[in-house]
Amino acid sequence: MKTGHILRTTLPQPQETISVKGSPCSGYRSYLGYDPLEGKHKVLFMSRNEYTDQPRVLTLGAQESWRIITKGRCPMHFSSIGGYGRCFNGILYYEAFDTDGHRIIMSFDVKYENFNLIKILEGSYKMPCHMILYEGRLALVHKRTYDPNLDLYILNDSTGDEWLHEECCLHILAGLCLNGVTAAGELVFTSTENESLYILYLNPRRNMMREALFEGIVGGDFRSRYGLCSNFGIYNISVFPNHTETLVSF
Repeated sequence: MKTGHILRTTLPQPQETISVKGSPCSGYRSYLGYDPLEGKHKVLFMSRNEYTDQPRVLTLGAQESWRIITKGRCPMHFSSIGGYGRCFNGILYYEAFDTDGHRIIMSFDVKYENFNLIKILEGSYKMPCHMILYEGRLALVHKRTYDPNLDLYILNDSTGDEWLHEECCLHILAGLCLNGVTAAGELVFTSTENESLYILYLNPRRNMMREALFEGIVGGDFRSRYGLCSNFGIYNISVFPNHTETLVSF
């Protein structure tokens, strides 16, 4: 059996960190991006409580300090408190708000360190919502737990002014929760109704599905073996679609 290894990198403390209500760290978010052309990882760091047009960036492995993005190259915004980021083909996308308080998506070109503000179609961004790469374009996926309908909003142009809406109705999805997306673009759904863990992988591009069933995963033997309390339920299990045994060195 192969043993996985996790490589941990300690980042330097950003200089001139602004304290937010007495806590220097709680009001900030960071995002990891990757440039496949030069093989570089970069970390984007900014406040999540204040508007900014000068986020900091750090290139991993370059033995350099945090740099402030040149003023004027980034629209004024602040990152979403509960939002997350995803990187596709060298472009990092993350949830944010513009100066009017509207929910937006910011894109960050990891190689050239340029930003672009992407407007979200009003009413299209519902929670929970996942970012995926769909036919080479950014897409937002929304799925209610007990609803067979799947809403797919596809960015039609690079400026972020036009979105296409596709709706998929599969009765097999009713009762399943959307818990992420794989690197191959498959949507990952899990069951929350019984003691067995049921996982469904849906590829919306090819309209193909595959499934996996783990029986008794939250039964008495499972709880006893791992020291879990008796009220442990399937909803307590996290799903990591893109887990790998070994991470490349930064």
